[in-house]
Amino acid sequence: MTAALLHEEDALELDGALPDFIPEARAPAPINLAQTSLRDLLNHRPGFSNGAINFRSYLPANLDEAALLHALQHHSRPLEIDFRYSNVGYVVAAAAMERRTGVSWRELLEQRIFAPLGMSSSTTSIERAVGGEFALGLDGGFERAMVKVEDQMHAAGGTCSSVVDLLRWLEANLERGVIDGEPVLPPGVVRQAQAPQIQYDWQYGR
Repeated sequence: MTAALLHEEDALELDGALPDFIPEARAPAPINLAQTSLRDLLNHRPGFSNGAINFRSYLPANLDEAALLHALQHHSRPLEIDFRYSNVGYVVAAAAMERRTGVSWRELLEQRIFAPLGMSSSTTSIERAVGGEFALGLDGGFERAMVKVEDQMHAAGGTCSSVVDLLRWLEANLERGVIDGEPVLPPGVVRQAQAPQIQYDWQYGR
């Protein structure tokens, strides 16, 4: 939704290629990053896999932009540009959006989504979540356990919320950007975010 909002404002182009955002981005042949768009990254079809980015963005949690670009160049493996769920796309897309806007993905979510929608119990900070009224896992008994540390809050899974806030998010999506009777998100942005992007022949229950 954040990317769709910035696209609507001409702040970035969803169909722009990754090198348009990060010119020095490289990947080993035969991967051609000029064929991977921001839209592809956000729809889990980047055309490559990268276990190093998946691993380092979560467990060591030490993936700054320089490390991301190094991993992209040296540890990417080619795939067809087709749907394959992975954290890689969102981590790389967040870096691309930050490079274009000069604003981190955390700030973008806070400023452009959480605040306008009144999602006051949503955060990209695990430290704030632990100190607030958030649902957390238990440690095997009855004590709340922190499942991540702050550096592990990356763009593919670094958001905490509450049931009330998620209901506000659902309302905004169902009502085409209107919440509490007031237009908050442009209808075109919601349509863009909800438009079918993947054709995948999955069948359930058979």
